[in-house]
Amino acid sequence: MNNEEKILSMLEILTTKVDNIDGRLENVETEVQKTNTRLENVETDIKDIKFEVLKINISIENHIWPAIRAIKEGYSGLRERIINIEKNTDEMASTVLALDIMHIKKD
Repeated sequence: MNNEEKILSMLEILTTKVDNIDGRLENVETEVQKTNTRLENVETDIKDIKFEVLKINISIENHIWPAIRAIKEGYSGLRERIINIEKNTDEMASTVLALDIMHIKKD
């Protein structure tokens, strides 16, 4: 084998190795593209989730908290009324007892 044949043989070997490297690099590029696509989908999903959370927070702030405050205020008002009713009931019970005692003494 002369020098020219040796060089051609080495060139073929190198060409095969470079072709293999090119094929593997193409596979890596394909995988990177797939990964980028998946990451873009994840980013879109995160944006959608953030938007939904924002809508929920706005709903809580504009609808739920005011309703809770109204319920609390209503409860406070009812509580006061119940306390007043209890006081009136106690006064009525005392009055009835006094009337019963007066009625018993009268008989």
